Amino acid sequence: SSHLVGKQPALQTITCTTGMRRSAALCETNAPGDGPWWNGGAHMWRNSRPACELPAGLRCRSLATSPMVDGTAAAGAVTRITPQFVKTVWELHEDLRACLFLFVEISCVANAASTCKLLLASLWADTAFWRTYGGPCLLSAPSNSCAKLMRERFRKWLFRLEGSWVDDFVAFVDASKSSEFGADFRQLLSDAKYIASGLMPHDDPVAVAGFVDIVCSLLNDYSPSQLDERSVAEGLLARIEQRSDVFTLRQTSDVAAAFDRSVERCFLEAGMDDRLEA
Repeated sequence: SSHLVGKQPALQTITCTTGMRRSAALCETNAPGDGPWWNGGAHMWRNSRPACELPAGLRCRSLATSPMVDGTAAAGAVTRITPQFVKTVWELHEDLRACLFLFVEISCVANAASTCKLLLASLWADTAFWRTYGGPCLLSAPSNSCAKLMRERFRKWLFRLEGSWVDDFVAFVDASKSSEFGADFRQLLSDAKYIASGLMPHDDPVAVAGFVDIVCSLLNDYSPSQLDERSVAEGLLARIEQRSDVFTLRQTSDVAAAFDRSVERCFLEAGMDDRLEA
């Protein structure tokens, strides 16, 4: 997590995995004022909203399918009851809520928030939750930032899309190629797949185009005869093909063509080796 304290060389920052970035939210910090739970502030462990006070539209409601008989619901009546877990999450202090979700995958936050309006309000749309969940990377965010801006800032930090991220990735690739043992293309292709997973349609199209150029260059340089590298390259191509919301058809075609050329090169090299041995 040392990459959070100042800017580190590209070779160190780009290779930071999701797990490392997630664990950074648990580190100590000297945040000013009455900050999140890891600030050591003296604020009380209570929710910023009154306990059990659910929004009017989210309170438990009866869905009786049969009329009442002597004040008792008919046998076919159905009653919707808010699960205890959902009520507990709603009543928890936002810092405790964030701490709870730090121990699961990030996708669990979105999956949980999409199950009901109550979890949507207490997770996805809760600014205080994201300020704690994002950890140190969101400390400098303005106090009046909305949840959407907090999520966007967290995404860019998590997938290394901050600032001139394309230039940082190029520097990382160049540093890897000039290292003593040469480039680890399995790692480089894996990092490219990770970045592609975090891109969104509203990201800078110029940066996305530059990223595609880097990917094509990596596919031209890696060794397809190494099955582990080729497997990661296939995964990278599949991810880019899945992200039609980010990459244009031309960009996807360029990446696919670069991969196909690499496989053809592999077969040609194998054929030449067979002839030399003969």
